[in-house]
Amino acid sequence: MSNSKTKYYEGIRIFQKKENQPCYSGVLTPNKLIEFLKSGTADGAKSEYQGETQFKFNLWVNEDGSASMTINDYQPDQSSQTAEKVDDLPF
Repeated sequence: MSNSKTKYYEGIRIFQKKENQPCYSGVLTPNKLIEFLKSGTADGAKSEYQGETQFKFNLWVNEDGSASMTINDYQPDQSSQTAEKVDDLPF
């Protein structure tokens, strides 16, 4: 992430997986999620793919067995990647 404070998606809750459940369950609260996405808090995770807006996330399993979705706003350092490509030229 781009800063040290973890940012969680609002409007999404993922509950503890019970022993006999094959998967996690959760709820989406559309109004809260839409309000959160419009707030700009997750803009660092925003991208476009084939004309559609997407928001990247990480899914974490918490100590109590529940799960959380955090904003994945990691951006690779473009300056070091460009420098490496130049160094790899055959001439």
